[in-house]
Parts: sequence; structure tokens; C-alpha cells
Amino acid sequence: PRFLTRQDFFDDLGNVLSEHICVKHFYAVRAAYVPVMSFEYNGIDIDMVYSQLQIDIIPKNWDIFDDENLRNLETQSILSLNGTRLAQKVLQLVPNKDVFKMSLRAIRHWAKARGIYSNKIGYLGGVSWAILVARICQLYPNMTTSMVVKNLSTR
Repeated sequence: PRFLTRQDFFDDLGNVLSEHICVKHFYAVRAAYVPVMSFEYNGIDIDMVYSQLQIDIIPKNWDIFDDENLRNLETQSILSLNGTRLAQKVLQLVPNKDVFKMSLRAIRHWAKARGIYSNKIGYLGGVSWAILVARICQLYPNMTTSMVVKNLSTR
């Protein structure tokens, strides 16, 4: 919403999160291309981005895919929203969503285990891996999860 500033997000919410008992490995990157707070919450890795919308209350039917909702937003807010927009669009474009989701989960685990999962340090990140897995799923729509994972992890 319009009244929540970037400073509120990083200072106030950041302080609450960093001190929460369920949060580990908290860090905030304010100066990133897409400013982000990253942390682990009960064992789940979370990257939380900030976007300031030009409305006071977000209606239930607010559509993240409606380009009109991007009007008058600052560039960093648009970039923050684009991550979610892209993820949903990729999911719409794969023929077998279950194979895609399971394959992506396995590939993420594989890449993290080898220390090659993080766009923050120069490797492929979540979106990049998702696009690669989605493309394999599109090219070979009848592949099983194990075949997709084998195809990507042995090249």
C-alpha cells in the first residue's frame, strides 16, 4: 500500500523479523537491483521483496497481471512485482504442472547441494532454474520428473 515506505519495510519489519525466534540467517540487501530481505523461517528459505503500490487498500480482486496496476510505480517496485508475475506466467506455460514443480524442487536441491544455486553470488537463481526446467518440460511434455532431473543434472 501507498502508506508503507521502503524505510518502514526494512527498518520496522526487518527488526521484527530479525528478532523473531523462528527466524534464522536474516539479512537485508537494501541496495540490490531488487531490494530484498532474506531469511530462514522454520527451515524454509524466504526472500521478501518490497513494492509500494499506489493504492491505500489492496482489494481482494487486485490482479498482479494487470499492467494498469504498474502505472506510476517506481522502477524498484515494478521489478519486485515482476518476480511473482514471471513465476506465475512460467507455471501457466508448462504442459504438466506437477512434473514441473517436482522437477524444479529436485533441481533446486541438487544445485544447492553443489553450491551452485544463488544469483546473489553469480550462479543461476530461482527464476533461472525455473525457466530451464520449464523449457525442458515444454520440449518434452511426456517426460517424468526423474527424466527431467536427469536431463538437467547430467549435462
